[in-house]
Amino acid sequence: MKPNYLLVIFAFVWFGATSVYAQDSSWELVKDADGIKVYSKELNQSKLNEIWVTTEATVSVSSLVSVVEDASNHKNWIYLCREGKVLRHLSPYEYIYYSESNAPWPFEDRDVVTHVKVVRNAEGTVFVQSTTFQDSVPEKSNYIRIPYATSQWSFTPEKNGLTKIGLKMAVNLGGSIPKWLMRLTAAAGPYHTVKNLLGQVRRAKYKNAHPAVFSEP
Repeated sequence: MKPNYLLVIFAFVWFGATSVYAQDSSWELVKDADGIKVYSKELNQSKLNEIWVTTEATVSVSSLVSVVEDASNHKNWIYLCREGKVLRHLSPYEYIYYSESNAPWPFEDRDVVTHVKVVRNAEGTVFVQSTTFQDSVPEKSNYIRIPYATSQWSFTPEKNGLTKIGLKMAVNLGGSIPKWLMRLTAAAGPYHTVKNLLGQVRRAKYKNAHPAVFSEP
C-alpha cells in the first residue's frame, strides 16, 4: 500500500469552515476536486498541521448530523476507520467515542478515545466538536493510542436547500511517523472522508432523520 494512506488514521474529525478561515492567508490549498477544497497550515509553535475541508451540497443539515452521529457506520465512510462506537452518553448531545483505524505496513494501527459534543447556534449551524479524552479504556498492545486530536464538523444551512459543510482538524498520531511524510499526504484522508459523507447522506435511513440537537428547547 502507498504511504498516502497515513494522515487521517483518525478521520472522525474536525473547527467549522467559515469566512474567517478563507481570509487567513496562512492556509495553503492542497487539493481541489469534485467541489471539495482541502487546506493545510502549520499551527504556531507546534509540530502539528491543521487541516480544513470545505464544500457544499443540496442535502439537509439533519441528515448530515445523523450520518456523523451513527458511530457504527463510520467504518463505511470515514477514511481508514475499522470500527467506531459510542462508549457512553453524557447527554443527548454529548458522548464518549472510541474508534480504531487501519494503517499501512509497516506502521502500527491506531485507536483513540474522544469527547464529542453536538451544538446548534441561533442561525441553525450545527457543530460536532471532538477532542481527545483521557478515559479508562485500556490501551491495546497492537494499537498506538492517539495522544492528541481535535476536530469539528460544521453544517450551515443556506438558500435553495444548500448546506455548507466544513471540517477542521489537527491530530498527533503518536509513534514514529515522520512529519514530512504526514505533510506530503495531508490531502487524501480528509478529501475522501468528506466525499464519502456526501454518498452516505443520501441513504434512505438518514433522509428523514431528526437528531436530538433539533429538539433542544
